[in-house]
This record gives sequence, C-alpha cells and structure tokens, in this order.
Amino acid sequence: MESFPTVTECSNWISEHCKSLLNRIEKDDVDIKSSIQTTLDSTIIMVKALNITKSKKMKLTKQLMNEELMTDNTEEQKKWLLGVQDICTEVNRLCQDQEYLSVINKDYIRERERILPAYYKVDYSSVWPDQIEEKACWFRNYFVGNPYITLIGPITEDRNDYAVISIVRESDKRVKQDEELDTVDYRIIIRTKQGNNMGFIVQESDAKEMMLQLESSHQLHQLGGDLEQKRTHPLKSLSSALNTNQHQSKACLSKKIMRAALLFLFQDLQFRYFKELSAEATILAGLEKEFLKYDEIGIPTSYKFGLLTVCEGQTTEEEWFSNSGISDGLKKLLDIIGEPIELKGYKGYSAGLDTKTGESGEISYRSSWKDHEIMFHIAPLMPSREHDVQQIHRKRYIGNDIVCIVFIEGKSQKFDPNHIKSQFLHVFILIQLETIDEDDVWRVEVIHHTNVHDFSPFIPSPALFYNTDDLKGFLILKLINAENSSLKSDKFSLPNNKARLCIFQGLLSMGLEAAQVIRPLDCNNINDSREEKKLSDTGYYKIERPKSAGAQQNVSSTIRHSFRSSSNINIEASISSIPEIPPIPFISRSSVLRDLKCLARRKSSNQISIPDIHNNYSIPNHTTNRKVNVNNGHLTSSNPNNNNNSTRSYMPKKKYGDIPMPLSKQQPKLNDIRESKYSRVTEGNPCVCCLYNCHSYYLNSTL
Repeated sequence: MESFPTVTECSNWISEHCKSLLNRIEKDDVDIKSSIQTTLDSTIIMVKALNITKSKKMKLTKQLMNEELMTDNTEEQKKWLLGVQDICTEVNRLCQDQEYLSVINKDYIRERERILPAYYKVDYSSVWPDQIEEKACWFRNYFVGNPYITLIGPITEDRNDYAVISIVRESDKRVKQDEELDTVDYRIIIRTKQGNNMGFIVQESDAKEMMLQLESSHQLHQLGGDLEQKRTHPLKSLSSALNTNQHQSKACLSKKIMRAALLFLFQDLQFRYFKELSAEATILAGLEKEFLKYDEIGIPTSYKFGLLTVCEGQTTEEEWFSNSGISDGLKKLLDIIGEPIELKGYKGYSAGLDTKTGESGEISYRSSWKDHEIMFHIAPLMPSREHDVQQIHRKRYIGNDIVCIVFIEGKSQKFDPNHIKSQFLHVFILIQLETIDEDDVWRVEVIHHTNVHDFSPFIPSPALFYNTDDLKGFLILKLINAENSSLKSDKFSLPNNKARLCIFQGLLSMGLEAAQVIRPLDCNNINDSREEKKLSDTGYYKIERPKSAGAQQNVSSTIRHSFRSSSNINIEASISSIPEIPPIPFISRSSVLRDLKCLARRKSSNQISIPDIHNNYSIPNHTTNRKVNVNNGHLTSSNPNNNNNSTRSYMPKKKYGDIPMPLSKQQPKLNDIRESKYSRVTEGNPCVCCLYNCHSYYLNSTL
C-alpha cells in the first residue's frame, strides 16, 4: 500500500532540510536556490494540511513569501530558513495539542492523518479494496464458464504434499508500438494446504519456449505420457484417419502448452504423479463449487455494519445503546451512506434483522458496493425497552458486528472503545458534523484494534469532508476494507485457516476419486467434433466447457454416488490406475420374497413340478427367527417365539389355473437350472433356498 507522510513527519523533514541548508550557507555554497524552492513548496503544503482556521493558514502562507529568497542575499536566506524552523516547531506543538474525538489506550490505535498531494484524486467507486485479495476471485472471474483443466499432484519434493491446480487459456488484445496484437496467456491458480492461493500468468511464448527446450534435450516426455497419441478404435477410411489425427494433434498440442506453462514456473514437476480432470469432469464431481468456496472463504458476500450515537455527557455503553430518536445531523448522515427501507416484508439482505414481526424496528438503511449488499444496524431505530438497562436486543446486533460507525453529537464529548464489551468489534469510525463558514463539514476519525493492520483509503489531513459524495465513497470503501482487514487478524484468521484446511482435504479426496471414476480427458477421447470448437484466428482446438451440470443430471448423480461410496481414500493407492470391474448383481430381501411367492404360485397352478422337495421343509431366515415352510405346495411362515404358533399363508390370492404364462415371463424349470453351469443344487439333497439362489443368479447372469 502506497504511503504518504503525516504532518509531523513532513515537519521533521522540513526542519532537517533547513538545518542542512544553513550548513551549506556557512560553507559559502551559494547554489541553493533550487533547494530553497523545494523547501518553500513543502512548507506551503504542510501549512494547508494543518487543522487550523483559514485565516491562520493565510497568515502563515504570507509569512513564507519573500521576494529576496531567489537572490544571492545569504542573510535573507538564513533569516527565512530560521523562520521556517520556527514554523515547524509550532506545527509539532499543534499536533501534540490537537483534540480528537476518541480516547485510546494500549488496545487500540488511532489512524494517522496523511498529507495527500494535489494530484491524488480518488474515485472511490472504481477503487478495488486493498484488503481483498484479487487472486481469490480469479476462479469466478476467469475460469467459470470457460474450458479449463484441473491437475492434482505434488509440486514439491514431498510426494504427499499435494496441490490442486487450475489452468485456463485466455486471449487478449494488447497495444504494442501503436499496433493492436492478439496475445494468448495461461492463467494458473495453485491451491496448497499452506493457505493462500498462488496465482500466475504465463505468456504463450514462454510456454512454447519451454517446449522447445524440452524437445531439444529429448525431454518432451516430461509433459506426461498420457499425451501420446494412440489409436484405440479402428478407422473406417483414410479420410477419417486424417481428420482424427489432425484433431488429436491440435488437442494434444493445446494440452502440452498448458502443462509447459506450469512447468515454466515449477521446472521440477513430475507429471506422472498428477491426475487431470477436464472442466466437465470438475463440474460433475462437484469440485467447481468447492473451488469457489475454498478460494473465497475469507471474502464476505454481504456486509453489515453497526451505528451508535454518543450524546453530550454520555460515557457508558448503556447510555449509548439507550439513545433513541433521529436528530437532524444523524438523518443527514443516514441519507448520505444509504437509503431507507421498510423491514417488514423486505426480501433483500437483512443482516439478521426481523422482517416479519417488527422486533428489530420498522425501518433501516441499506446500501451496496459493486455486487455486495450492505445493511446497517442502527441502534436509535430499534425499539427501546424501558426495563432493559443494557438494551440487550440492540447490542446483540451491533455487538456481533466487526465495524461500527459512531456518530458524535456532543461538541466536546469523546468516545472510549474500551467501554463497549464485545469480542467482535474491532474497528470504530467516528463522525462528527461541524459548521464552517455556514457550511456542513464532516470530521472523520478511525480507531482500530492493535491486531488489525492499516487499511485504505487514507484519511486526509485535515480530516474534513466538504462534499457529501466524497464522504459516501470514502465511508463505504473504508468500511469494507476495515472488515476485510479485521478478518485477517488472529481472532478470525485462525478459524478460517482451519476451515480452509478441511475444505482442501475434501478437494483432494473428491478430485482423486473423480480421477478414478472419470477417465481423464486426454487425446484418446477427443474425437467427437461436437465437443471441439476451432478458435478464431488460431489453429488450436479447445474443449467446450459444459454450460451447466444440469444437462448431465443422470450422469452426475451416478458419478457423485460413486465418489461418496468410499469413506476413506489412500492417496498413494489412488495414483495407480484401477481396472474397471463389471457390476456384480446382488440380492435384496424383497426380491427373495417375491420369487418365493412366484414359485409357490406356479407350483399350485401345476406349471412346474418339484419332485425332490419334501412335504415339510423349513427355510432358515437369517434376519429373524421366522421359518418358511412348504406344506403340500403351500408356503407358510411361523415364529417360534410366538406362543400362539400363528401361521401366515403365502398362498397367492389369485390362481392362474391352466392358463399358460407368456414365454418371456416363464421362470426356468428346476431341471434346466440343474443342467446349467450356474446351478449349485445337488442331485442328492435339493432345497428351496439353493433353488432360489441358483435361480436368481441364473436370471441376473442371463440378463
């Protein structure tokens, strides 16, 4: 963050500079006109930054003007330099005696006012907050909606230190020597368990140069063995062979360049330890949403800020939270920073305010910054409870905020942040309305906890805002940076880092499981012309990223079920390829009962004969103590624990008689099952249980 001097720092520098010029005059160095002019300009800037009235500023400015400074009159020059030193001494005294709006101790720091140059004009609406890591939004801004690849593997010598890497190819137009040229870059995001993401941009020329170096040293195989072109399907004709080879060569070249861009950054990478996923596979595995969650975990999507009022003679938080009613000054401030909304029935971001029963009040104020909504918790607008001295229902909102605006209504009243007991409030922005020359002027002061680092925008010296638009832009940007800077303190960063580590472990598990279930997108399956699109003005083919995962709903549900089927994952074992195993049929309890019923129904209708089944034979049921008996063709069940020995008949309600079943629905006969290779029924002692098992396995195998 670019820094500017304070008034005290500028005064000390001018005083030291004057001392050095006096020494040069004593040594008969007459060539000091340029140095004296620099001293004069710096002193005028310092005087304008003083927190004094305009009349005093004009008086000091006239005192600095002397027409004989640019002459060779050394006596006048010495006299003028000594006068500037006296002004600097007076400025230091004024800075020490300056009255502030707050009282601070060792736990809080008051942000110092800065002397901003005349050219420093800030458009607060277009400034990106310095406390929000721009690379954290790369995946949302540059990857989502574009064809990218995901690589999972080690980037260090430790083979267990895995990283999740995303690479995308993007085209841009740049002006070079008054010519507009099309350039191609590769944007790379590297996620590690250490925390913050690493972001790089590699030009295509650098990636191609890396490929040439590998090719010249016969090391091109380092880009990955899966990139070798292999013909896995027979070709129908010579033309199809030519088209297929052309498509594969273009796709393989594009993938090689992507890997070469990564190898340009980390030249010790071993791609044989990496797993690769296409954009489609990343979406189907659910990794894209997890990437967004992991990258933006420390960036709030919406903001909420508190607002308190401090009146004359109030020194405790009970008095501050008990203030009700809107004064004229507070109404002007609220109209500057936001717009009023009715809470009842409000559908936007309410920051926990009650939008149904009116417990939080009738109205509040909201604002926005870019795509982020902002809601203010305004204590005077919330209902006041006479019997509640601490006003807990107000403090539960403002006490859980991180940043709070304090509007000072008393002329000599000071605010002490230590009088508010809260574990979350880290930054207070104090505002006071003053009148100068019959104009409304807003004085701003910022105090923050010692664990919070400085954040922009700078407070100008003097800290007075005459323009309401400048005040609004400054406050909104200052509030957002204040909250994001506070989130980086130990109070909030430690839980966030633990959450990021857990999410990262989940990313590794999901990615490695996806690499086992989904074949990596390589040159062997880039043959479908529907999934290829030729880039304009280039000869490369890119793989189109699916617009959404909804089009692959059935496939996605099956794949995600496969991903989550295993509870534990062995990273070393997942690196090696696992051959595909055909699905094994399994028997459910409902199918057992259904086939037993069907068997009894067919026997009662004399469609099959079972000569080897005894009249009374019990089938053990391993889930309960119930037994299924076969008595003269009837299936009954009995429970030995039941004293009534009640039986339940499995006799079908409807008999088909002599009506033959269709051939497609007829079950195989026992003799057919015995003769087949699937039968496990012995000739000597057949049983219904074995008959069922063989029969079910026979059906599943034939289907």
